[in-house]
Amino acid sequence: MNSRPGWLSWNGWLLGPGVGACSGLFWYFAFVPTAPSLWLLTLSHAMAGLLLQRAIAGPLTRWQCEASIALGVVGGLVLGPLFVVMPWNWGWLAGLEGLLAISLAMAIGCLFGLEAGRHGIRGSVTIALVAIATVWSNGASLSQRDRAVQRAAADLVADFPMQPVAIIGIDGADWQVLTPMLERGELPRLRALMKQGRHGVLHSIEPTLSPVVWTTIFSGQPAEVHGLRDWATSDNRNRRVPMLWDLFGAHGRSSLVVNVPGTWPPTPVRSGRLIAGFPIPGIVSGGRGQLTGTVISSTPGDSGSVMTVTARRTGPGRFAFGFPIAAPFVRPRFEGIDHALIAAAMQSRLVPVSNDTLAGEFRIEGGRVAMHSGALDEAIELPVDGWSPWIRFAVSDGYAWLRAHLLQADPDALRVYLTPAFQDPLAPRYPFVSNVQPETIEDLDVPYVVEGIGWRAHRDERVAFTLPELLTGIERAHAEAALSILRRGETDLFAYAITLTDRIQHPFWRDHEPGRYAPAFAPHAFFDGRDPVEDAYREADRLLGRFLEALPFDALVFVVSDHGVSAALEAGEGGHRTEGIWIAAGPGIDGSASVDALSILDLVPTILHCVGAPTARDMPGRVADELCPEMGAPSRIASYQAEPSLDGLEEEREDVTIDATREEQLRSLGYIE
Repeated sequence: MNSRPGWLSWNGWLLGPGVGACSGLFWYFAFVPTAPSLWLLTLSHAMAGLLLQRAIAGPLTRWQCEASIALGVVGGLVLGPLFVVMPWNWGWLAGLEGLLAISLAMAIGCLFGLEAGRHGIRGSVTIALVAIATVWSNGASLSQRDRAVQRAAADLVADFPMQPVAIIGIDGADWQVLTPMLERGELPRLRALMKQGRHGVLHSIEPTLSPVVWTTIFSGQPAEVHGLRDWATSDNRNRRVPMLWDLFGAHGRSSLVVNVPGTWPPTPVRSGRLIAGFPIPGIVSGGRGQLTGTVISSTPGDSGSVMTVTARRTGPGRFAFGFPIAAPFVRPRFEGIDHALIAAAMQSRLVPVSNDTLAGEFRIEGGRVAMHSGALDEAIELPVDGWSPWIRFAVSDGYAWLRAHLLQADPDALRVYLTPAFQDPLAPRYPFVSNVQPETIEDLDVPYVVEGIGWRAHRDERVAFTLPELLTGIERAHAEAALSILRRGETDLFAYAITLTDRIQHPFWRDHEPGRYAPAFAPHAFFDGRDPVEDAYREADRLLGRFLEALPFDALVFVVSDHGVSAALEAGEGGHRTEGIWIAAGPGIDGSASVDALSILDLVPTILHCVGAPTARDMPGRVADELCPEMGAPSRIASYQAEPSLDGLEEEREDVTIDATREEQLRSLGYIE
C-alpha cells in the first residue's frame, strides 16, 4: 500500500506550480493596465511554487494534506511579498538586500501557511485576515508617510497683510548677459523695474541644482532642512517645511504657483492653485536617450547622439517606420495592493515592459509630406520648414503628444526628427496640478507639457538648430496657463519660474561667448551669428511684461534667478555659477537703498518683512530691512511651522528617490551622467 500523501504523487506535483501560476495570474490582473509579461509572471510564480513544494516534500512530512501545501505556497508567494512592500516603498530595501528580504519573507509566509493549513478552515481564515490587514496597513502607512513629511504652516499672525506679491524666477539669469543688453536699450520691462526699485547680485548655495535652490528660495530654508538635497531627492514628497505659498494659505491668502522646479508631485495648497514644475516622471521607456527625441532616417548608417530609427523605403516617396514609444503606466487596481518585484521592475526597467509602438508611413507626394499611422486620428501633413503642430496619437491607456520636424524629404531619402512622447495633459498618467480648473489646461491652443525635450539633443548636429523654437513654445504654453488664471481674479501671491533661459544657456552658451571656446569649439553655423541666449532673455522679458500687466497695480515684485551661468569649456556648453540676480520693485521699495547683494536664504524673510508680516526665527536668512525702510524694524515669531521642531524627521521617513524615467529626463537635460 502506497503511504505517500496525495500531494507527493505524480499528479500532486502539479499542486505547487498550479497554485503558483494562479498567484502569478492574480498579480497580473491586480494592476491597471495588467502587469507586464503575463508569461513571465505566471512562469516565475509557478517555478517558485514548484521549488517551495519540493523543498518541503521530504523533511516536512508533518504537513500531509493538500490544504497545507496550498496555503503554504499561497503564503510564500502572496503574503510574504506583501509584508515586504512597506519597507521597500519606504526605501529601506533595495538591490541584493531587498532580494534577500523578499526571499526570507516568502519562506516565513510559506511556513505560516503550512501551519495554518494543519488547522483546517481556521487557518484559511487566518490567512485571509492577515492578508487583508497587511494590505490595509500598507496603504494606510503609505498615506501616513506622505502626510508626515509635509510640515504645515500655522495661522500665527492675527492680521496678516493683504499686500499682493509676485516672485518671478528667470532660471539661470546672470548680469553678465543682462547688463550689455540693458545698455543697448533692450529688455524694457526689466529696465523699468530696475528704475522703479532696487537690484543686485543674488548669491546661491552649492549645489546649484534647480529643485534644490528654488525650494530654498521659496521656503527660506537650506537644503539640509527642507529635504530636497540633490537630484535623487528632488521629489516634492521629500520636502519637510512649508513654502511661502503655504504661509499665505494658512492666513487665508490666495496663491498661484506655476512651473517652479521641485514641486512635483503637486500637494494641496490652502487657498491656492499649483501647476507643478520638473522633474516629473516621463512616459517613455524605450532605448536610453529617448527623452531627447528620435530621428527617423532612411539613410543606412545615419547616426548621432539622438536615437536613430531606420525607415524602410517601400516605394517612391514612401517610408515605413516603427519603434517603441511608451510603456503602459502600471498601477495597482486596488489601493494599498502592491507587488514589490513588479514595482521595482517598472521603476528600474529590470524586466522588459510591453511598450506601445508608434508605427506608420511617411508619404511624399507633390512636394508634400504626410505622416500616416493607425495611432493617429487622421494623416498629418508636415511643414517643410519648421516644427509641425502638436500631434496626438493613441497609446495603450489613452493618448500622448509629440511634434515632428522635417530634416530631409525627397522621393529617395527621408529624415524626420520626433520629440519624445509627452503625456496627455487632459488625462495625465502623472497628475501635475492642484486645485486648477480643467478649462485652464483645456483652453490652451497647445498641450501643456511640464518638461520639454532634453537640451542634450543639441549634441546632435542634425537636430540642434530645432531646439530654441521648440523650447520657446513650451515656455509660452506655461505662461498662457498662468495668465489665464491670473486674469480670472486677484491673486495674493504669484510664483512662476521661467526655465527657458537655462534650457538655452546650457547648450548654446558658446554662441554667446564664442571667444571663450575657441579654437576647441566654434559657434553653431546654423544660427548665422544670431545669439540664441539673448533671444531667450528677450522672450523672458516679454513674458515678464505680460505677467506685470495681469498683476494688481500695487503688487510687490521680485525677479530672481536660482544661479548664474559660466562657461563649461571642456564640454563646449554652459555651466553654473553662484552669482545670480535679484530685482525688487513696488510699494515701499527704496530705490536708493544701500543693499546690493542678497542670499537666496534672505528672500523669504525679506519679502515677509516688506509686506508687513513678521519673519521667523527659524529662518536663517537675513532680513534686508533697508530695502523697505517704511516698515521699520522687523518683527519676529518663533516659526511659521505648525510643528516647529525638525528633530527626529529622519526617523519619521526615508527619502523618496526619483524613478528611472525622471532619472532619464535629468540625463537628457545634462544634469546627471
